[in-house]
Amino acid sequence: MNTITQCFTTILTGAEPESKTVARSVRKLVFAANRPRNDRSEITRIIETAPEVYESIQEEWRQEYFVVATSILYFLKDEALPIERFFPWHFHLLQHPRGNIRQSVVRMLSHDLGPLTVHIRVPDYTTMHMEFTPEHADAVLFDLFQNLQNLAEDYYKPTYKRYKYVQSLPIGTYKSVQLVLGYMEDLCGKAYIARLHSSAVGAEVLTHRHELIQQIVHGGVLAQTEFALAQTRVKQMRQEFELEMQSMLATVFPKLNIQTLITKVYEGTMNPHTDLQTVLHQNFNPRTHSTEQREALLDFISTIWNLYPHKELEGYSPYEIATMHEIASRHTSK
Repeated sequence: MNTITQCFTTILTGAEPESKTVARSVRKLVFAANRPRNDRSEITRIIETAPEVYESIQEEWRQEYFVVATSILYFLKDEALPIERFFPWHFHLLQHPRGNIRQSVVRMLSHDLGPLTVHIRVPDYTTMHMEFTPEHADAVLFDLFQNLQNLAEDYYKPTYKRYKYVQSLPIGTYKSVQLVLGYMEDLCGKAYIARLHSSAVGAEVLTHRHELIQQIVHGGVLAQTEFALAQTRVKQMRQEFELEMQSMLATVFPKLNIQTLITKVYEGTMNPHTDLQTVLHQNFNPRTHSTEQREALLDFISTIWNLYPHKELEGYSPYEIATMHEIASRHTSK
């Protein structure tokens, strides 16, 4: 085959042995030194129409060869194509029984995470050079995280508890999803992922907050007592946290004011994702601060976001609404 278009024509119409051979040759053609440079528009068309073309393919083996070949081209897609456009297709493919298809999706999603996380990995990078504004990227990351978490919950099995490493998990959808989530954490950092998780839980629980309160009430004295104790414990955790942080802030990060951050979190004027990098940039100096102090600063900001009340959560903290959800689930399942 001399062109990428011819390769895909064969993949979609040829017999299985021929389609398999051609699918494996796409990589060589893409990276060939003599590849015609005017085929970019054709590559863009192939990628843009991939979800629709996939729907028309009946044979499972042809689906595999088509997705594998598309994933090889994926890094060449037009930057103007919105990444979110492919999410429904990717989430569908992650549930496919064929491992090569799932691995191809992991490759494509991993590629998308690069431009989506520039503002997190390189806070000083000029916005005009980014594919996304930080706000747009945060919204896309949140949507991606929520959907991946939902898939992980749907495919989780109790037997997975015995596995310490993701690579050791049995092959399947759950493992593929965890590979993407793991790569996302590598790029974003644990503190950012913790806030994504808190935001996801908060969005879900806030929607059903009154229903959860009723479930706790109907759960009887035990559920109500457990919830009251949990709230008391939260107040104690806040007091202990503030006492513990006083010395560190005074000696290591004197510019930080804990009450100011608590107020900003409550009023909703502190963005849980982008402001983390701003605070870090303003207060952390790699020449005078250690790696341990950087991690302590990240934990400090993450704890304020998770442990203190938010006006938009009707005065509850993400930690409290997560606890509310756990108590309601535990007592309504009995």
